[in-house]
Amino acid sequence: MVDPVEVRLTTAGLTVARGGDTWIRGMGIEFPYAGTDRSSFAGGFELVDSRSVAGRDGKGEYTGYALTYAADGRPLVSLTARAYPNQDLVWVEARALVPLTGIKTADSFLRITFNAPVLRLADGGFLLYTWGLSDSGAEWPHALYDTDLDSISRDRPFSPFVLVRDGGAMVVSAASHFPVSPLRAGSARGTIARGVHGSIDRIPQGTVVATVLQFGEEPFSALLRWGDRIRGGRPHPTPLAHPVLSRLGYWNDYGAYYSELLHPIDEGTLIALGDYFAREGISIGYFGLDLWYPHDRVGFAKAYHADEGRFPSGLGRIRERTRIPFFLHLSGFDSENEYQDDHPFRIGDGAACPREGRFYSELGRRLRNAEGAIGVWHDHIRVYQERIPELRSSLTAAAEWFALMAARLGKAGLPLMLSDPTGGFLLAAAGAESVVACRSGDDYLVKQPGQLSQLDPVAAARYRYVPPQRFIVDRFLVGWLLYSLGMLPFHDVFITNPAHPDGFAEPDAESEALMRALSAGPIGIGDKLGEVDKEIVDRIVFPDGVLAKPDRPACPVWDQLIRDLVVGVTDSVGGTWTYVAVFNVSDAPQEYRLADIPTEGRVIISPKRRRIVPEMRGILPPAGGDYYVLAPGFSGIAFIGFMDKFITAPTDRIYAVTPLPAGVEVVIHVPPDNQYRLGAFSRDRLQIAAAGAKITARMEHNGLTVLTVIATVPEIVLRLEREAGR
Repeated sequence: MVDPVEVRLTTAGLTVARGGDTWIRGMGIEFPYAGTDRSSFAGGFELVDSRSVAGRDGKGEYTGYALTYAADGRPLVSLTARAYPNQDLVWVEARALVPLTGIKTADSFLRITFNAPVLRLADGGFLLYTWGLSDSGAEWPHALYDTDLDSISRDRPFSPFVLVRDGGAMVVSAASHFPVSPLRAGSARGTIARGVHGSIDRIPQGTVVATVLQFGEEPFSALLRWGDRIRGGRPHPTPLAHPVLSRLGYWNDYGAYYSELLHPIDEGTLIALGDYFAREGISIGYFGLDLWYPHDRVGFAKAYHADEGRFPSGLGRIRERTRIPFFLHLSGFDSENEYQDDHPFRIGDGAACPREGRFYSELGRRLRNAEGAIGVWHDHIRVYQERIPELRSSLTAAAEWFALMAARLGKAGLPLMLSDPTGGFLLAAAGAESVVACRSGDDYLVKQPGQLSQLDPVAAARYRYVPPQRFIVDRFLVGWLLYSLGMLPFHDVFITNPAHPDGFAEPDAESEALMRALSAGPIGIGDKLGEVDKEIVDRIVFPDGVLAKPDRPACPVWDQLIRDLVVGVTDSVGGTWTYVAVFNVSDAPQEYRLADIPTEGRVIISPKRRRIVPEMRGILPPAGGDYYVLAPGFSGIAFIGFMDKFITAPTDRIYAVTPLPAGVEVVIHVPPDNQYRLGAFSRDRLQIAAAGAKITARMEHNGLTVLTVIATVPEIVLRLEREAGR
């Protein structure tokens, strides 16, 4: 049992300890005041009062200290740190005791102001997530990690930050004012600051800026506990809660064959695709439709109605014709948009932002009723803050816009997926019930050399090749961050066909599909008409169009990560089946051996080798991967599940598993009149009986039995028993 977390008052100020070890060596404040940059560490702010605090609130019992800082004899800020031992939590609040004015530093997410608290960290490793906007430009939030605090990013803000030490992990982030509250590296080694955007020049009296320090046993379980705190009780979305999550999508965003950059989609193409999917039995649940509305610049919509030049019948009519609904792209607004005469907007640098919820209520109803939408993916989220000063210089404006937008679209029956966010909007989304998913990283386009080589010079200047290792890291690490915050990750569209023509071949199609299967989130394909690889599709989706999913996204393993091996572990049926992927994200071949993942009572199946293996080990080339299924043993039999699926035993398919004296009985729900391959392992020959299905073939090799069955009813009861046990 780790000793409780506690806040201590020392001659160096407030410190935080856990397990008897100091994790935070000092805590203070820094920001400009009365025309001078000041710091409590350097005497610019004077500590004029300190007192102990104790009690109980909504988070539980706490103890801690409250400090008061003054300047020029005037008390300005109180800094209160409360430790909640039963929650492994420290909650820090900085309160403005007077109106604080003239505190701005720069129009910057990096040069932040009202740094309260500034934390001096004990030595350790770290994991952090970049913010997405900095002085040097914009990017997708990325995961960075190292074993040395000297490597903390100094040119980019970030949030959250995870300090990793032998005794566990500590997650640090804002707990209020999310869209304007990044972290940054301090000037001294091992120092980080939690502040607000540098253009904020006034903090009203009584304003409380909160920061959370959540401890855990290792970085990723600590992130999950931290996310529970940030979500405030909002549950995780379940992997099959909505058609956008449960069904395979067809997408035309950047990286798909019919993207705006290379082969823009139109009405005829959508109808032809619908006919092709119906003819080939490819069960597509929705079209993820990018840039379907009039616009002059990508990311800045003129209006949200179908572009008449490309979709003359309107999207609603296309949905009726194809029977495939739409998951529709939204973006920022052009400052010259069609709604500004009827609705008030905030105006910025060529961009605009609706001020009223009424706009989103009306838009949501129209997208559902007229355009055939079942959800929206809101892209270019960061553009609002990048282009509209008010959403940076106000403590509350960006949060109010985001909450209003998400709530009103959700109330209209349109769940949201976010794309191109900042770290602040990710934290804000934790409290938005309608936000069910988020993109995990860069456009699929930028890992495809064949596509990049076809771009025109203007586009080619904007999109540069990104190696697959970067994608792998973000898919697992950013994916886990998103899950912690209550969203499921979308790894973007991908090409299923390793031999796809026209420069769109995807030699790593199997790995791309595997990572998406392990995400538990939306999955979308984007091949040319007639070029979908049905074998790859069949590995991720059942004949009724429902995706084969685990119960949650794969959780990374820290100890392997610092060796440049990304290992992701997830499960299904309440942890009964386990799925393990490993990828080499270094630039040289690497040997691996996954000895720390529990395998007792399990049989290890290597789908790549198509056999049972004694352990999880091998050698991987750069960006190469391996995959294992750990199937449970019952009375000498391990039932593997669906042999042609990455996730061999999805929870929604396995309804009951009953051990027998000499075997196991499994109840499986599947669409009838379809063929399935089911696998089991035993050292003894098996007697197998199937109710609700006809066994048409049986193959055996080295203890592995694979049955081919045709379901005659939705519920199959499969009884497997060892002959030696009878």
